[in-house]
Amino acid sequence: MKKTLLLIAGVVAHLAAIAQTDELTVTLTEAGQLPELVGDANKMQVKSLTVVGDINGTDIAYIREMAQGTMNYMTWQRTANLQVLDLSGANLVEGGSAYSMSWPYPEVETGVIGEDMFYNCVSLIELRLPKNITRICKRGINNNTLLAELTLPEGLQVIEQWGIYWSPSLTSLDLPSTLEQIESFAFYGCAIEEITLTSNNLQFESSSFSGLSSLKNFHVNADNQSYASVDGVLYTKDLSVLMLYPGGRTDASYELPSQTKEIGDYGFYDNGNLQEVLMPEGLDRIGDYAFDGDTSLGNLQFPSTLKSVGRYAFVACRNMTEADFSGTQLETVGDNAFFGVQSLAVVKLSSTLKRVGASAFTGNTYKELDLPATLEYIGEYGFRNEYLEVVRAHGMTPAVCEGDVFGQNYRATILNKDRICPLYVPVGAKEAYEEADGFKSFYTVIEDESLTTGIERAATADAHSSVWFSLDGKRTVTPRKGFAIERKADGSVRKYIVK
Repeated sequence: MKKTLLLIAGVVAHLAAIAQTDELTVTLTEAGQLPELVGDANKMQVKSLTVVGDINGTDIAYIREMAQGTMNYMTWQRTANLQVLDLSGANLVEGGSAYSMSWPYPEVETGVIGEDMFYNCVSLIELRLPKNITRICKRGINNNTLLAELTLPEGLQVIEQWGIYWSPSLTSLDLPSTLEQIESFAFYGCAIEEITLTSNNLQFESSSFSGLSSLKNFHVNADNQSYASVDGVLYTKDLSVLMLYPGGRTDASYELPSQTKEIGDYGFYDNGNLQEVLMPEGLDRIGDYAFDGDTSLGNLQFPSTLKSVGRYAFVACRNMTEADFSGTQLETVGDNAFFGVQSLAVVKLSSTLKRVGASAFTGNTYKELDLPATLEYIGEYGFRNEYLEVVRAHGMTPAVCEGDVFGQNYRATILNKDRICPLYVPVGAKEAYEEADGFKSFYTVIEDESLTTGIERAATADAHSSVWFSLDGKRTVTPRKGFAIERKADGSVRKYIVK
């Protein structure tokens, strides 16, 4: 009986000591003890907490209560006192209760910061993660607006998509040398200004560091075999691919190195300062989302070697008035590439273009459109534009269209007759366009002898019929005086002098 009384007295004395300090170090001999050792009466008073030993879901749930605080329903504000949480001497192990009461009631995995584990910790300024952490899951550290210092342990291998999400006070972060993979938007919404890459084994994408609006420089060790930094801009080692131009830079103009062949996905994503990007000859690809959100970007001079423009590449580039690809080898334009760029008043396509994605040029203000003879496919709403006044198709064979390519604006009705946009096609191609999906919605289809057709793409009705062209490649109904070119159904081509 005396031993029991002495034990109770010891616990009471321990709790009393806790209540009298803002700083507390707790050593656990068994995972799940933290609520018992701190006590509910004291958990909202502690400002600095250090935990040593194994911790599980029960301990994490308790820490979340300390850092998330209580809701004042008069002001709809949370109040909490825990500012510093040091778990660097702890090991995160499975077991205990679910660490959150949100469905599906997540449980702790050993060495893993689970989804929303450190979510909305309103008072937390400094966080040191447990020493055995190998993975930070999606939104593992999420919406901690005051968090200014975060220590990642050596041994961490993976940071998942949105792993450290929306911590706008976090201006610096040291990445451990053991890190092997960083997924897309891993640090989205943080205020990190510098990124240093130390691991040769690190795998990531351009989008891994996107959404960092304060990022100014990348630093890469000279012996890194995969990546390099050129004046703070991240490239592959051979400089052939621009991986990411830091979103927090204030330069108005940037010139790519002559070795650059590709602007990677998200390469210049969400930069509000850039007005001009100078691209070298030899560059052949602009990646997905490459200039998405670049609200100050003006018209670009595209190199003749350009072959591909990715999805959403120029969305929200509201200062662009012209997209001139006429001097390039462009073959594909991805879905939504220029979607909603209302300032885009001129579109000039390349003579090599084969494929235009869905909504690629939707919501622009260009009035004229020339479709090259090489065009094979147009996605739904690829050229939906209520300002169109004329469309010229240069191919004898209409491109395959997915759904309603030009929108509903050109359907034959009495009410919209004054706004009808004519479609001009080569001589002999009218019937094909009037019957083709995507083009048959035009009220007026007109054959135009001035349109070049591309002799190599012309079709004939049967093995005995021929298609005639002038010397400059324009389709004619019959051979004309002077030089004439005949293409037979078997593909053979002959030249004649007609007197």
